[in-house]
Amino acid sequence: MRVGIIGCGNISELHLKGYKELQEKKIGDVAISAVCDAAESRGRELAGLIGTFQKDRPKIYTDFGKMLDERAIDVADICTPPFLHHTMAIACSEAGVHATVEKPFAITVKAATKMMETAGHNGTVLALSENVRRAALIRAYKWIIDEGYIGNVEAIFTGSYGIYHLGKFWKGNEITATPWRHEKLKAGAGYVLDAGSHTADIFRYINGEVEEVFGAMKRFAEVRGGEAWRFRQFEKPRLEAEEAKAVKNSVEDLALAILKFANGSLGQYATGTGGHGAASSYGTWIYGSSGCIREGEMFLDDGTKQNVLDFFKKKADRELQDKLFPKGLTDIFALEMYDFFEAVSKGLKPETDGWDGLKSIAICYAIVESAILSEPVKISDVETGQVDSYQREINEHYNI
Repeated sequence: MRVGIIGCGNISELHLKGYKELQEKKIGDVAISAVCDAAESRGRELAGLIGTFQKDRPKIYTDFGKMLDERAIDVADICTPPFLHHTMAIACSEAGVHATVEKPFAITVKAATKMMETAGHNGTVLALSENVRRAALIRAYKWIIDEGYIGNVEAIFTGSYGIYHLGKFWKGNEITATPWRHEKLKAGAGYVLDAGSHTADIFRYINGEVEEVFGAMKRFAEVRGGEAWRFRQFEKPRLEAEEAKAVKNSVEDLALAILKFANGSLGQYATGTGGHGAASSYGTWIYGSSGCIREGEMFLDDGTKQNVLDFFKKKADRELQDKLFPKGLTDIFALEMYDFFEAVSKGLKPETDGWDGLKSIAICYAIVESAILSEPVKISDVETGQVDSYQREINEHYNI
């Protein structure tokens, strides 16, 4: 199976961890045959990294259309910013190329719908690259909930203020390592959609569908960067800190939400790119009718305390553990890629396909739409496009 990586930025390098583990363990007949990025230098750099664990270096493209025209790949791993996801995924499907798309799945719900409709018409697999739910701790959370150890879920709390990205926290008015995240027409709902798509997927995975959201949001910084702040791209030597030009901020800095789940439980969620002085996160707390999960520990009403991961490894059925972590895979990116390749080769539905991606971004946009309307918004109304005031400008801009 010939893989093409589209977009050679930071997330594509994390994906390489997954490909490396698959190749080292000789799992699947898969090779990266091509990489594509508008900046040839980024393509060369990624190809060089691939050459450290793969015998044949991939061909480097700067033209996505040419790569498809030359039929250089069988499947695509789309790692570009979200405003490019729909055009690239649709082009892949029309060319008969299966694809997996980084989160957030699409720039708008309408774009996601078109992506999946095109894939369905052409009979191609279109998956969501969602790694967080594949972390052992999240798998353990779901197992504990499903087995009823904490009773019926009553409430979930999670959130952060300040961006945790590339292993560091970004705070205040600093520009993130990817400035497009501050532009509505490139990032959609900003960090509400970016980080929120991960959180929404976790909510849905461990506790079922969200039915309704009441949200509030606020933009504190109209401009980010400038002389007072540094462009802290610290993850690569070639991107050492340098003075950044001021960037107009057109997304919200903080969003708060109350969520109502279909099972009757409630959720509280906060996310934002501000947080002066020090960025912070209060993790994930899940409360049930007979206990809770808090920061990787389970506390029951009878006084029992258990480490979640240890308990899962000791008590969970071996068949389930082997299913969740097949062939001894542990890297979350290797697991998401393995699932995608299995779906393509065996004609299966990926664990997270594009419809999952659509449902997750609908939750994110429901927060934004609710904040605009100052009233609760049903997720189904966002999914169908009945409520889309924030997204309308983006859809019109890209002719979606």
